[in-house]
Amino acid sequence: MYSEYVGEYAFSYQAKQGDKLKILKLILSIAGAGFALFILTTKSFEFMPYMLLVLGVSSLFTGVSELQKDKKAFWGYMNIIVSLFVFFVSIQGFLLN
Repeated sequence: MYSEYVGEYAFSYQAKQGDKLKILKLILSIAGAGFALFILTTKSFEFMPYMLLVLGVSSLFTGVSELQKDKKAFWGYMNIIVSLFVFFVSIQGFLLN
């Protein structure tokens, strides 16, 4: 009886963690789209490294969630590799400004 309760609690806790990751990915994606829209409308490219940083973190979270699902491990690893490249480009943008 006790072990069933503990197992049920652990499952509900993992579901809540997954929901938090989904919400965080959604917020980061909206922030990245907002940065992109701002950059396109004002033609002020000084915020480009910030946009790349936000989109890199969003891509990293997407890759981690894909690996946790173990749905298609290749795309999870691909998202992580792409996010590392975007971090590299973002850091170069910060250093050149």
